[in-house]
Amino acid sequence: MKKIILLIIAEIFYINIFTTNVSAYIDNMSYIRAGILLYTEDTYVSLIKNNFLKIEEENKDIVDFIFYNAENNQELQNKQLDELIDMKVDLIILNVVDANEYGILIHKIKQANIPVVFMGREPKSLDIIETYDKAIYIGSETCVSGNIQGEMIINELRNESLVDRNKNNILEYILLQGVINDVTTTLRSECVIKTLNEHEIKTKEIASEYCNWNRECAKERVKYLFEKNTDNIDVIISNNDEMAIGAILALQELGYNKGDPKNI
Repeated sequence: MKKIILLIIAEIFYINIFTTNVSAYIDNMSYIRAGILLYTEDTYVSLIKNNFLKIEEENKDIVDFIFYNAENNQELQNKQLDELIDMKVDLIILNVVDANEYGILIHKIKQANIPVVFMGREPKSLDIIETYDKAIYIGSETCVSGNIQGEMIINELRNESLVDRNKNNILEYILLQGVINDVTTTLRSECVIKTLNEHEIKTKEIASEYCNWNRECAKERVKYLFEKNTDNIDVIISNNDEMAIGAILALQELGYNKGDPKNI
């Protein structure tokens, strides 16, 4: 049974670790019923869900997943969690709507003595996860993502693939952010700019837009902002792939990024 849980984690998060206490709790079970609480079903989360469904399909005799979509509503997710606790599921996998609710959620799950895997939205501190020995948080190191973005921009500058459009020796940018007051959003945004500044690259923010990880929002805002600031915007920085795709689509509609080296 531990193999199935490891498979769940490895398949979706590309790692193969699981806390000793959580895996020990479920290792002797012949069948696991797990509740999966998703904060929404956007493109990224849908990919995760599809991977879970694949695991379930390949292991029908030993695992059953119960899915909930909170529709980005923490109050609704709280009710869904209560349902799973009442059902006495063997495991809860929780993609939190509001990172500020971690304390309340983990207290409730701890009282029910159900192992829990938190995924996605990062808590403000991992200390809260450590208050329950059957809990684990799995996610990327958010600041590292921002650092990588910064390094990518630096490489483009060195290769002269990124042009200082108004020749003022300042990298002027639009920043597409995820969710307001979200740890992941904050750290990715801060760390990409910090990386640039640490390499003595002067930066100036033309605009910052919260698009809740959404492609269409990013497309709309970039198109509007670019039409207003065509000669000043050197780069568009996005907190996630979906918003980046939205930005690319907007630029293509404006005649950029179509393979013409004069309009990259």
